[in-house]
Amino acid sequence: MQKVVPVSSKGQVVIPAPMRKRLEIGRAVVIKEEGGMLLVEPSKTMEESFGAGGEEMVEVAVEISKARRREVESESS
Repeated sequence: MQKVVPVSSKGQVVIPAPMRKRLEIGRAVVIKEEGGMLLVEPSKTMEESFGAGGEEMVEVAVEISKARRREVESESS
């Protein structure tokens, strides 16, 4: 399927609903430039990326993020 869509002054485009549904696109996509073309792919959630145990990996990532935030805040004090 091919569709021409407008590009806003901010560079935003709308992916038509039938394409989003068929490709199961949620809240994020990956955009790559290859050979002078833009490729748009559905983004995987952390659970999908890590498979079984994905929920635990999300928890670990959240804890790492919190720890890093505390480090940055203490460095700026």
